[in-house]
Amino acid sequence: FTPPVFRQQQFAPQGRSYAVLFALNSAALDASARGTISEAAAAARSFGSTSLDVVGQADASGNPATNRALAQRRAQAVVAELARQGIPRSAMRVS
Repeated sequence: FTPPVFRQQQFAPQGRSYAVLFALNSAALDASARGTISEAAAAARSFGSTSLDVVGQADASGNPATNRALAQRRAQAVVAELARQGIPRSAMRVS
């Protein structure tokens, strides 16, 4: 199981990276992931960040197309939670 960055999903308000971990083959956010996203959202708001990069990742085992799709779903899960916590979608870039 490979961790994501905000790199399983990564984003970096004020240059700080936050990592959200996912279960194997899953894009579901657990309580720990939501806590990390909450911390990152608070930092983004307090620093007035205008853009966040959310980078989806998956491990290298298995089918590459399946892994790319999983990485994208993970990134979108993070984006949705950030938006739920008040970060404008227009301030986020997913890669």
